[in-house]
Amino acid sequence: MGFIDFVKNAGAKLFGKSEDDAPKPTVKTATAPSPAEIAALKARALKRAVEGFGIPVEGLSVALNDDVATVRGKVKTQADREKLVLAV
Repeated sequence: MGFIDFVKNAGAKLFGKSEDDAPKPTVKTATAPSPAEIAALKARALKRAVEGFGIPVEGLSVALNDDVATVRGKVKTQADREKLVLAV
């Protein structure tokens, strides 16, 4: 019996439960994300980055298609628009 087994069993006994009552760990197999899922993740990361810069944008959305980012939203000034483009 190893140290971890001892702690697990001792904890179960302290709370009046047997080892059979404890939930069994499950193992989930990872699948590779699709290209669309990867693009969506990258678009969310770009959106968070823009929000992190504090550029005031109303209704910001970012979409990716290969290496092309499409940014939509409303800004009050041309300077904010240029900052937004540079940030993305």
